Amino acid sequence: KDDKSDKEGEGEGEQKAGATYIDPKMRKSTDFTSWLAEEDTKQKLEGKTVMMFCTGGIRCERASAYLNSQIGNKVNGVF
Repeated sequence: KDDKSDKEGEGEGEQKAGATYIDPKMRKSTDFTSWLAEEDTKQKLEGKTVMMFCTGGIRCERASAYLNSQIGNKVNGVF
């Protein structure tokens, strides 16, 4: 089985079962605000339902709340 979406750094923009994988390529959680502020990021997320997969903890909760506060009106939901 050759599933590129399982390999780190590969599969960006690849669609599987109706979903598009977007890798913010962050090394630390404080990079999230600048990544989200990029126009390219906003265009990729606009009109989409956003599913965030994190390692858990308060940083994940804060990141999803921040995304919702910044562009929540332009996406179909943040989960």
